[in-house]
Amino acid sequence: RNFGSLTGKKKSNVIATMGSEAYIKMLKGWDVLAPEGESLEMVYERVVAYFKKTILKDLQAGKNILIISHHQTLLTLIKYLDNIPNKEIADIKLGNAEVVIYNFNYDYNSFSKEQII
Repeated sequence: RNFGSLTGKKKSNVIATMGSEAYIKMLKGWDVLAPEGESLEMVYERVVAYFKKTILKDLQAGKNILIISHHQTLLTLIKYLDNIPNKEIADIKLGNAEVVIYNFNYDYNSFSKEQII
């Protein structure tokens, strides 16, 4: 996620400047833009497009795929795969270095999911 003018700044300084409530809203809000940056909705559009264009094709070719990424990017992919409503994206819990395994069925429209904490 592009955090725009907040990139490279300490979290504590950002919270001190914008306030804790505004920070949480910006961080977890679906359509809330980071200053001069992007929203989770914008990240979702990029991630899902890439998943459909590249990753899904590799899965259909029989490949096993390992995705390692930043927290916000992974949240949007989980939102897509688990069909989570926009307003519930803030409720997705994903721990640091947590492993989530999706085993897709032959039709690639359904899967089983396993979280390893």
